[in-house]
Amino acid sequence: MRKTKCILSKEIVKRYLEGESTLEISNVANVSQRRIRTILNDWKLDLSG
Repeated sequence: MRKTKCILSKEIVKRYLEGESTLEISNVANVSQRRIRTILNDWKLDLSG
């Protein structure tokens, strides 16, 4: 994984843990909600709500 992707993944995880929804994060990151969920799953985060 490139360094840039790692930094972006960390920012996505940070935003999610701070309470932002996957929809909000996907809009800011300009990627699909599915991609956000994949990144969060890669970090072993519980997405059940």
